[in-house]
Amino acid sequence: MKLNTKVTIMITVLISMTLMLSGLIVREWGLERERESLETSLMNASILIADSDRVRRGLIEQNSDIIQPYVKSMTKKLKLVDFITVADMNSIRFGHIYDDRLGKKVSGGDDDRIVNSGESYTSVAMGTLGQSLRAFVPIFHEGEQIGYVVTGSFYSEILLHEKELSYIVLVSIALSIIIGGYGAGILARMINKSLGNYEAEEIVNFI
Repeated sequence: MKLNTKVTIMITVLISMTLMLSGLIVREWGLERERESLETSLMNASILIADSDRVRRGLIEQNSDIIQPYVKSMTKKLKLVDFITVADMNSIRFGHIYDDRLGKKVSGGDDDRIVNSGESYTSVAMGTLGQSLRAFVPIFHEGEQIGYVVTGSFYSEILLHEKELSYIVLVSIALSIIIGGYGAGILARMINKSLGNYEAEEIVNFI
């Protein structure tokens, strides 16, 4: 094998390994930042709805007709929010994107913390609409918790964003390897030329 070929292969392999490792790190960092950003958006949306006087009044009066129009309107307005649920302390829905789910219990099995301790948090769970990332925020009236809000984003959309980011990273790595390989070939020829176009075996014979 010629010297410039060996040098080209060696440099290309080193570049490829470095780029793939860097790409994996960048991908994981990007996915983590994207998830954190989505969690923040959902939590802010839940806080906004939990602070609504209309939602409080609907829960106090146990009247979904007060809450439901507001929930549907906010679902359309809020970006990244696929669904909104408003429930009382028995986890009975008084607000939901689908009317036929009203009066039924919240599904997912991840509402214990919000009911028992009034804690705000995010979780991933399988509900009646599929797997989703959800943000729980309690609703208070005169210092007493009267219910809670859940906003969520479907996990299928999250996975789609992950695939898009992975594709971008992979394409970037592939293009970088091609460019790096081309550059390695030029460098190898320059090295070989500086050695008088002699091969390694020939150089050894001169020593």
